[in-house]
Amino acid sequence: MYFRVLWILLMCAMCGALLAFAIQTTMKYLSYSVTTTTTVVSEKPMEFPSVTICNANMYRKSVIWSQYRPMAYHVYDTSFQRMINVTLTNDTEAFQKYAAELDYEEFLKKTGHQLEGTVFSCMFDLQVMPCQDVFVRRATHSGYCYTFNPREMIQERGEPLYVNRAGKTYGLLLSLSVEQYEYFFGSWVNSACLEVRCIIE
Repeated sequence: MYFRVLWILLMCAMCGALLAFAIQTTMKYLSYSVTTTTTVVSEKPMEFPSVTICNANMYRKSVIWSQYRPMAYHVYDTSFQRMINVTLTNDTEAFQKYAAELDYEEFLKKTGHQLEGTVFSCMFDLQVMPCQDVFVRRATHSGYCYTFNPREMIQERGEPLYVNRAGKTYGLLLSLSVEQYEYFFGSWVNSACLEVRCIIE
């Protein structure tokens, strides 16, 4: 009987101590003032680079074959020559005369890959843009290349293009065609590609 009473008293004392400590801890926690400050920090916008697109194939096969046949005979490799079963002449002097009289700028203008055949649609920062208004054509050692956001457009605008968010949606989104059917016949026809260069100008 005495042990039972003693046990009850000890349990009540422990429960009282637990309650006292809980109250003391809660009071101490509530005594500290808590201030939460939320600040939205926007990172500095990133300057968008100039993007240049070049086709690995310099000249379109259909135009060379239809308008510059002598050039086709000298440009196409032997596998193409065998396929079309053409008897070629080795008149180098005649070809050099033909090449000397050729207006290369006009030749490249006609035979190079055109913008409308390479870039089908353009979107930058969720805005659809006319491709002919945002690309500049450049003659290079790779034939015609097309540059988005070139130096001259930056100077005309007075400032470069910037991107404020990450992800392809807020950058440059293009639909491209490699126009493989315009590639020369030969060992490289199966390796059609577009070369893309990104440069901060």
